[in-house]
Amino acid sequence: MEDVDFDQLNLRVVAQHDVSTEEVWPPSVGDRKQLRLLSRFPQGLSTQLLDELLAAEGQTTIDVIGDR
Repeated sequence: MEDVDFDQLNLRVVAQHDVSTEEVWPPSVGDRKQLRLLSRFPQGLSTQLLDELLAAEGQTTIDVIGDR
């Protein structure tokens, strides 16, 4: 991906290009961190998968550790 907008997260990732050499640089470290978080389960979790993940961690609900 070279130019991606995530409007709901107020994140836009645009790769940098050098037209003379056609070289493309990857997104910044901060952008990659945000993208990594988004890519874990971009479509969300089914109820069954969420229940299995919570059970594997000995939990019955999600622990919220922060919000925006």
